[in-house]
Amino acid sequence: MNSTKIWDFWAHKYEKLWVQKYSLKPTRKLILEEIRKIAENSDGKLEILDAGCATGQTIRMIKDNLPTDKVYCQGIDISPKMIEMAKNLDPEGFYECLDVAQMVLIPNKYNVIICTHSFPYYYRKEEILKNFSKMLTPDGYLIMVQASQNNLWDKIAMSFVKLTTSQAEYPSLLKMLKLILATPFELENLKLLKEKFYMASIFMFVCKNRKDSISEN
Repeated sequence: MNSTKIWDFWAHKYEKLWVQKYSLKPTRKLILEEIRKIAENSDGKLEILDAGCATGQTIRMIKDNLPTDKVYCQGIDISPKMIEMAKNLDPEGFYECLDVAQMVLIPNKYNVIICTHSFPYYYRKEEILKNFSKMLTPDGYLIMVQASQNNLWDKIAMSFVKLTTSQAEYPSLLKMLKLILATPFELENLKLLKEKFYMASIFMFVCKNRKDSISEN
């Protein structure tokens, strides 16, 4: 079964999965905190892209908690069924079925790109990070949250997740830092999310686009 079919299969069950409680819900809380900080320091309306938006939970949370004159959100996902669910749950939202590898086709520039728990499934990770930079305004933000394999327990914990998802590589913290260093981003904030001791390590990376990154690319 290819990755699209796997995520299509989970679409109608996604918001009831066990990972929601200790992984996805805490992730959304962290994301909202960061978006609020960015919005408070922004003079205009934030243009936000959620790459790998699934059923649009993060976008709905942002729209529910921030004024409409402060944020505009758009979501993309490789799964047609996930996008269908997102549109059904948020009829006024903007969602598109699109592979992240093709996101550079979107003409918009964003102030913030969110990428939560989908980066491990992407091939050519360094290239994807550079594309994120191209799609951001100078001084824009990339907020990534993902599981990370740093030790034996992380490997064991993630092996159970891999049984129900498509093929993925969960880079260690060190590998992620090296990847970020090789791209036009500066790491502004790093947080460990670990709701329960038996959960794998989950890290949030808040990266700022360098002012000269557009000319560099």
